Amino acid sequence: MNTKKLTSFKSYDKLNMLSQEFNQDSLHLKNLICEKNRLEQFSIKLSDFFFDYSRQRVNSETINILLSLAKETDAKETFCKMTSGSKINITENRAALHTATRDFSKKTIMIDDQ
Repeated sequence: MNTKKLTSFKSYDKLNMLSQEFNQDSLHLKNLICEKNRLEQFSIKLSDFFFDYSRQRVNSETINILLSLAKETDAKETFCKMTSGSKINITENRAALHTATRDFSKKTIMIDDQ
């Protein structure tokens, strides 16, 4: 698990610079939502699932930088550790139990072998 500060990653700096560009009128949401194929670009559709983020202030560059940041920070590995009950809360040296309260499966989450 990565314990570096979020602000120390290169992708964070890129995202921060890009956020300044979003102050331009051309990148206002009222203009972004008029883009052709925006819904197709910024939504995910699976058989029983539809997630629409086309009405958020993002563009392709934003998504690419966020994906880079996720890789840099080992977000996928940390998420897997969190959902398995590993101690990822380094401040309190304990598991983060956020997902346990939202898990509707019958899967048991073990913490400290209990």
